Amino acid sequence: MSLIPFASQRGGGADLAAHLLNAHDNEYVEVADIRGAMAGDLHGAFAEFEAQAQAMTKCKNYLYSLSINPDTAQGPMARALYADYIQRAEEALGLHGQGRAVVFHIKEDKRGVLREHCHVVWSRIDVQECKAIHMAYDYDKLMGVTRAFARDHDIQLAPGYYKLEDRKRQNYRQLSLYDKAQENQLGISKQERMEVVTELWRQRDSASSFVQALEYHGYILAQGKRPFVLVDIHGHTNSLPKLIDDKSATTKAVREFLGDEYSEETLPSVEDAKDLAAQHLHALKDQEKSRKIHEQLERLGEVYKIQREKLESQIEAKRALHEREKSQQSKDQLTLRIAVSRHYVNKAREIRAEREAAKPKGLSAFLAKASGVELLRSHLHKYNDAKARSTFLKDRRALHEGQRIERLELERRHNMQRLDQERQRRALSQTQAKEQKSLRLSLERSRAVQARRGQPHMPAMNLTLGPPGRKAAVSKAKNRHTSPLAQEMRKRAEPAKKMEQGDLQLEFKLAAEMARKQAEDPSGKKPKKIDPFKPHDPDRGKGRRR
Repeated sequence: MSLIPFASQRGGGADLAAHLLNAHDNEYVEVADIRGAMAGDLHGAFAEFEAQAQAMTKCKNYLYSLSINPDTAQGPMARALYADYIQRAEEALGLHGQGRAVVFHIKEDKRGVLREHCHVVWSRIDVQECKAIHMAYDYDKLMGVTRAFARDHDIQLAPGYYKLEDRKRQNYRQLSLYDKAQENQLGISKQERMEVVTELWRQRDSASSFVQALEYHGYILAQGKRPFVLVDIHGHTNSLPKLIDDKSATTKAVREFLGDEYSEETLPSVEDAKDLAAQHLHALKDQEKSRKIHEQLERLGEVYKIQREKLESQIEAKRALHEREKSQQSKDQLTLRIAVSRHYVNKAREIRAEREAAKPKGLSAFLAKASGVELLRSHLHKYNDAKARSTFLKDRRALHEGQRIERLELERRHNMQRLDQERQRRALSQTQAKEQKSLRLSLERSRAVQARRGQPHMPAMNLTLGPPGRKAAVSKAKNRHTSPLAQEMRKRAEPAKKMEQGDLQLEFKLAAEMARKQAEDPSGKKPKKIDPFKPHDPDRGKGRRR
C-alpha cells in the first residue's frame, strides 16, 4: 500500500467546504471529525477559522489542507492508520491542538475501482498567541513523516519518494491545480499530452508540417507572455518546450526549427488563439448532449428541491420554537414580578396586623400617649415601613434588570440561530452549485472523450486555408475571422461585389437573347444549340476548297 500526501496553504473556506461535501464527484462523503469549532458542519467551522484569522491576524491563507491518498492496488488502509498518520503530521507541522476537520471520500478512479482517501484541514491561527503558524519546509516534513510511517507499518512507498535519474522524476510529481483542471475537463492526462507532442517533435521534418500536425492533434501555436504557447480547443495554454519530453527541446531549439515562417512576430496572440478555439469548440457542440445535460440538471434539481424543503422545514420548526420560548419567558417573568409584589403586600399586611395586635389599650394607651412613647413608636414604624419599601423597590429594579438581560440573551441566542440557519442556506446553495459544476464538467469530459472517438488527442482544428496547395497558417486563419482590417475590407467590398454580380447577370441575359435571335431559322428548321456564354462565329467549321 503506497501513500501519497498532498498539502497546501489556502483560504476560501466556503469553497473548500463545498468541494469536500460534493456528492457528485464522490460516491461516499463522511465528515469524521470537527475539532476547535462551535459549529457542527464544515461551512460553520471554516467560517469560524476565517473569523479568527480576520480578527487576530492579517493571514489570508488561514487553512492548511492535506489529502492522504493510499494506493488501492496494495489493499485498503485502516482508519487507525489514518489517525496515526494525521497525528504524526500534526506533530511535525506544529499544528497539534489546532482546530481541524477530517473528511473521508470514496470515489472511482480511471479504472472504475472505488478508492478511499482522506482530507484533513487545519486552522493555522493560534488563538492563544493571536498569530498564524508559520509553515516552513512543510514538504520536507511531510516526506519525513511519510517515510517514517511507511517504515513503522511496513508500507511500500511510491517511486516518487526515491531518487531518480534525469527527468524520470517528472513523471511522479504531483499535478498542479491548473494541470488537474485540464485533466478533469479533457479526460487526457498531462503525461498523455506530453507523449503526443513529444512524438510529433521527434517525427518533425519541416516547420509547416510540424505546425499542421499540432493542429491535427488539437493545438494552436500562439505567442503569449512566453514564446511558443500551445492553446487547445478548450482554451487551456501550455508552453510548447515544456510539453516536449526531450532535454534538447529548449526554447532556442524550437525557435531555430520554426524559423521566420513561424517567428514570434508572425504568430497570433494567446487571446486570438483562444477566440479561434472557442469558435471551433462551439461548432463541435452537440444538441443531444445539451439535452442530456438539461435532463440530468432537472433530475438534480428535484433532489435539490427535496433538500431545500427539508432545510426550510427545520428552519420553520426552529422559528416556531423561538416563538414559544419567547412567549414562555414573558409569561414566567410576569409571574415572577407578580409574585414579588404580592409577597411585599402580604408582608406589609402581616406587619400591620401584628402592630394592631400589640397596640396598648386602656390606661396603658393613655400613659404611652401622655409620656410620648406612642409618638416614638409611630416614628419607628414609619421608618421601618420606608426602609422595607426602599428594599422592595431596589429588589424590583434588580429583578427587572435581570429579566431584561435574560430577554437580551434569549434574543441574542435566537439571532445567532437565525444567522446559523442563513449560513446553512448559503452552504447548501454553494454545495449544490459545486455539484452542478461537477456534473457539467463530467458531461463535458465525456463529450470530449466521445468526440475523440478513441483517439489519444483532441479533435483537429482543421485550419487549412484554400485554395488547395496553400500552406496552413494559423495567423491567416485567425485574421480571416478576427482581424479588424479584414473585416473593414469585407465591408467595403460587399457593395462592389453586389454591383459586379448584377452587371454579370445583365450581361448573361443579353448574351442569351442574342444567341436566341441568331439561332432562329425562317424555314422552320430546328434552331441550333448555341452556348450563350461562348462567342458565336457563323463561319466556324466552314473550310475553303482550293
